[in-house]
Amino acid sequence: MNRLVKIKDSIETVSNLIKAYKRMKKYKLEAGTEKCTREVHEVSQDLVKIIEKVTDINLSYASDFLDLEKQKVLYNLTQLENVYSRYNSIHKRHEQILNEKHDVTFFLRQISLAEEFDLLEHISSPDEPKEIERFQRDGFVCSIIELIERKYSLRQAADLYQFSEKIIKDKIVAVAIQIGRDESGFAYKFNNEFGNDPSDISSLDIESRNSMTTKIPNSILLDSAKRFVAFGKDAEDQYFDLVREEKHHDWYFFDQFTKNIPVLDGEQEVRNCNMKTFDLRKEIPLLALFRMIINFFVDRVSCAMNPSRIFTREMQWVLAIPESWNRSTMRKLFSTSFREAGIDDLIIESEPEVAALFCRYVLLREDAFHPGTKYVLLDFEGDTVDVIVRQVQQGKTLRELLKTNGEAWRSTHVKEAFKQTIIKLVGKPSYLHFCEQNPVDVADMYRDFHLKKKIFSGKGNEFVSIKIPFSLQKTFEKDTGNTIHGVLGQSALSGQMK
Repeated sequence: MNRLVKIKDSIETVSNLIKAYKRMKKYKLEAGTEKCTREVHEVSQDLVKIIEKVTDINLSYASDFLDLEKQKVLYNLTQLENVYSRYNSIHKRHEQILNEKHDVTFFLRQISLAEEFDLLEHISSPDEPKEIERFQRDGFVCSIIELIERKYSLRQAADLYQFSEKIIKDKIVAVAIQIGRDESGFAYKFNNEFGNDPSDISSLDIESRNSMTTKIPNSILLDSAKRFVAFGKDAEDQYFDLVREEKHHDWYFFDQFTKNIPVLDGEQEVRNCNMKTFDLRKEIPLLALFRMIINFFVDRVSCAMNPSRIFTREMQWVLAIPESWNRSTMRKLFSTSFREAGIDDLIIESEPEVAALFCRYVLLREDAFHPGTKYVLLDFEGDTVDVIVRQVQQGKTLRELLKTNGEAWRSTHVKEAFKQTIIKLVGKPSYLHFCEQNPVDVADMYRDFHLKKKIFSGKGNEFVSIKIPFSLQKTFEKDTGNTIHGVLGQSALSGQMK
């Protein structure tokens, strides 16, 4: 009897287990399937949005292009109709005069019409409407892939040794050029030295006004015919020499122009982007300025390697650019500029990626790069700080957990705050008069501020001494009849400045 009860209990237990198993298994299957379906739809919708975004950009460009060319056609048509109307008017008046009495008035009116006819513009055919550039299918797809990679952090840092093998294979030397937001420079590494220590590189000094430096500011000076004259500190010094002699008005000077490059997404935006000169009166295409920088560095590298009789085709060229420029359009711009300088073998990497490769090499060497490890990479470049958080995966690949652009941390915001403080003290009219009449003093004031900013510790109540040009004081006194010291004592800044 007891055995029968136990069997019945066991049957009931198994029955309940079957029910529970069916219920739970069904729930888990449904929940898992529902989650998978939901995620598929979410990713699908994200991909559709990305494709729609790239599509809208391309369609907007086509629409804007059509509107612009239509306006040009209408303008040319209006000009032709105006010319036709003027010629027709003179023709009718000429016919009318011929039917009138041939007296003194006739000859005077005929002379007047002849003079008016001579003043009419030459009849010329209007420019043909431009045809829209052929649709770049590869560029369209690359733009979509780039946005997908950013959305889902799909890019993985390459292995340093694989990267190096790619760089130096069949080459005598690898040459790296860095074009940053503030400064640029270059370095090299010979193939036969790489096995010793890949991180031990040789930098190339650049001569600049009786001194040698490895980094130079991205400043360019062109003459009145837009021909390249100087780059870096030399460009700055030569321009301000011209200013002192008042011979600078027809020259083109760009003071660290790379700081002011906007975010450029499309190829047309890059081609149409112009950079204003230091005096804000002239402008030059951004493409032309980059070509000049690249030609400058290619020439310097060629000269440096000439004693060893190493030619450009025997060098592997690497270009490091800021993360904010790491877009397909900007990469294409640099590739084109290097090809025009005679360089076909080029690798382009963003500065954070290059820094990540170096970090990985150091960690591998110290055996500190284990799966699951997370690390933060801070890339301090000029005025920006880019932050990347990565995690080591199995197989020593890297997964990107976070990437931020340090636009809000740019030190130019500090410079802008200093500028606004000066304007608050002397007033905008006096500040603008000072800038217009004393460009050399303006540059010196901001250079001094930049140097003091770099050594400022921020500890305690530390005061920083910044030189205020005498010309600013004179301009303020001339405009207002007051002195800066007198106004400062009565302003809200009196407790912060003295």
